Amino acid sequence: MHVKNMILLFILIIIPSVYLIIENQTSNLNSTISDENEYFINDMSEEEFIKTNTEPYNNFFNIEDGKNTYCELCKSGSDIILNTIIQEYKWSYLHSFCAFICSFFLRKDICYEAVGRYGPILLENTFKRLFNREKICTSLFICKPSIEYESVEEYSRRIFKTKNNSNNNAKNVDINTNKNTSEFNFIQVTDIHLQLNYKEGTVSNCNIPLCCFNTPEELGFKNNKNHKGEEIKYSQKYGSVGKCDGNIEVVKAFAKEAKKTKLEFILFTGDNSAHNVWEIDQNEIIEATQISVDLMVKELGEDIPIYPAIGNHEKAPPDVFLGTETVLLHGLSKIFRKYLTKEAYDSFSQFGYYTQLHKNTNLRIISLNCMVCNSMNFNLIGESHQAAKMFKWLENVLNEAEKNNERVYLLDHIPMYVSQHTYDCTFRLKILIERYKDIISGYISGHTHRDEITLVKEYSNPKKYSLINYICPGLTTYTEYWPSFRIYSADTETKFINDYIQMRLNLDETNKNDKPLWFIAYQGTKYYNVTKMDDYKTISKANVDEIFVKHFLTDNPENKDQYTNPKMIEMSKCNFENDNYIDISKCKNVGLGPEFYLHYVLNILFAHWPKL
Repeated sequence: MHVKNMILLFILIIIPSVYLIIENQTSNLNSTISDENEYFINDMSEEEFIKTNTEPYNNFFNIEDGKNTYCELCKSGSDIILNTIIQEYKWSYLHSFCAFICSFFLRKDICYEAVGRYGPILLENTFKRLFNREKICTSLFICKPSIEYESVEEYSRRIFKTKNNSNNNAKNVDINTNKNTSEFNFIQVTDIHLQLNYKEGTVSNCNIPLCCFNTPEELGFKNNKNHKGEEIKYSQKYGSVGKCDGNIEVVKAFAKEAKKTKLEFILFTGDNSAHNVWEIDQNEIIEATQISVDLMVKELGEDIPIYPAIGNHEKAPPDVFLGTETVLLHGLSKIFRKYLTKEAYDSFSQFGYYTQLHKNTNLRIISLNCMVCNSMNFNLIGESHQAAKMFKWLENVLNEAEKNNERVYLLDHIPMYVSQHTYDCTFRLKILIERYKDIISGYISGHTHRDEITLVKEYSNPKKYSLINYICPGLTTYTEYWPSFRIYSADTETKFINDYIQMRLNLDETNKNDKPLWFIAYQGTKYYNVTKMDDYKTISKANVDEIFVKHFLTDNPENKDQYTNPKMIEMSKCNFENDNYIDISKCKNVGLGPEFYLHYVLNILFAHWPKL
């Protein structure tokens, strides 16, 4: 779904809910949802987690440990009051109201489904964040805090204190047994967004968030014009830019082109399903992923490992990850089981993140779960222990990798610079990358659908750089982009990414001639005028101009009006020069739009990170 539509839904949900809380709406309303979806404030999942993972917190109120009668009474009373309010406050009427307002902008059935999917989660976790027994009773000084939190500054001091225990006598393991070859190649493919119901010859500029399938006549097409008065366009065999996602023919074309390169492995960095988020279910997402992998294996064989990273669109509905998604995690992990070690498989199937060594080398793949750092994951409003737990795991993995003199590729679907990547995750990740920059040989993302790299600045010294975040454009045609993938070349000893080639599908010529026409859009080192991609100083001075923006928008001629747009050039420059959304907010002459401010507000609402 478009970000603007998500923002609209957010506003329509949060404003009425806050109003109803303030007005103490306690009328008995008939609910249309089942008992299992009733909302209780005192969800103890985080508290139970904290009890088993943290040390007791002794604060300056000096309240004795053990049972405190007044504290217990306060918590019990808070439970009764809060649960009574929530039990009497039902979702059904608010749902109908929000869906009604939304229907002025989108189709009624889409509004009803989307509001119904996201509304309850947003409301429940907002209540849990702002009104809970812990917050009430500690604010009244009746109970002592049961959780100790760790700020970003505290985190940085702790991480930078750790000593470098690497085994300097250990030898690097060449990734390529051919000693005459100093480099190896791997491919990144991302954001396929495979649309299973894609159909050639259907309308591609309809008035709903996803087109290119059999849409009903009542969508408002008159005299060969769409709802905006534009000439109706029709979907083509290899895809159509606009409101259409990737199709099977594009995935086949990619796999055949990838076969031409001698590969070590493929990095498959997420978002495998289509953008019909208001209706797609988990099984459809698993099916889209399975089909994509099968098409690759058919061309490349099973000997080329495919290492996945989970995207925000792997969840139905997208973004919202509760930590108990058995169908999602088990379904995805089974698809990639043949490429994962038992330890990696077990971790991926339980948490959505994993690590393993690439076979017979010292190259360690670390794949993160982007949804626990995703500001559209409304569950983060109510709890933060999943993100804290993943970063504690990541810290331990990097520490062990350093001791064993391993090299690391870090996969994270959502880049740290976008506002959708939470503040806490962004800056903690910057800290870890700076601390372990000597062993992290590649940091690789997707998500934006654009052709990008971002220089990651040091947390302790923003004038210096730690690493490049490689952000690959997707195979999907959604949001007006031509299908793309990347071929990286890396040093066999250090595993550092020396260069990359950006591949692009000329969609116009491909559809015209019924034959896939891939071309090299550019080569990284030649474009940035460096010998290797470790010359951060030279790269940082790249000229962000019309040519840069042309690549940024993946070369589609239909985007030509934006190539010379001063605002687009400024935005591209701002994104290129900054690795976090706080610095991006300081850029001048850049229209940040409502998306930025939505994520800004959400970051304020998110729960603090517990100290593990």
